[in-house]
Amino acid sequence: MSSDSGSGLPPVPPPPPDEPDEIEAPGEREGVELELDESVIDEPDETEKEEAPLPAPKRSKTVTRKPAHAPAPVVARRAPRPAPPTLSLDPGQVRALLAEQPGMVEKGLGVHSDASGRQVGVDFETPVGDIDLLARDPRGGYVVILVPDHDDPDLVPGLLRRMGWVRKHLCKSGEAVRAVAVMNDVPESALYAAAGLADGVIRFVGYRFALEFYEHHEANAS
Repeated sequence: MSSDSGSGLPPVPPPPPDEPDEIEAPGEREGVELELDESVIDEPDETEKEEAPLPAPKRSKTVTRKPAHAPAPVVARRAPRPAPPTLSLDPGQVRALLAEQPGMVEKGLGVHSDASGRQVGVDFETPVGDIDLLARDPRGGYVVILVPDHDDPDLVPGLLRRMGWVRKHLCKSGEAVRAVAVMNDVPESALYAAAGLADGVIRFVGYRFALEFYEHHEANAS
């Protein structure tokens, strides 16, 4: 019987397969120990288990609404003093008063005087009609003043004629000329006629006089 090997030794058996390493379970390694500290583990607090208190109900506020239109407070006022009684004067009396005090119609007016200084403006006569009072204002202008006896439909045209005469015969340095009608009842036609002129050329002035009483005091005996 022949042998495959010339040495006559039996064949060497193959080495055994490597055995897998043994898996160690956690905690079984040498020198390693796992311990659970019960104080570290959070446990639900007993107070948290209790239900949260319900919020207190809100108190309703009482709103007092004011009326939309509150009545205004009543303020006691003094009764107005009665006006002093008035006097009725006829046109002739008004002319006489204005001749003495022309400034009552307009502050600063004075009676017209001639070259010698004599006052000639009262009942001033012209070929186009008489002027009740021819006055001068502080700027040297002429003022034709009429106090009509009654409603005159020719009032405004008559004033314009008198103003034209004064401008032509008396004005020497370009003085202004205007007119004033003193009356309480002005005809509507006169108002419309004057409205067609420049402002202030013709004015309408009413009048009234008040009666007042005062007490005389006796003079102290010396």
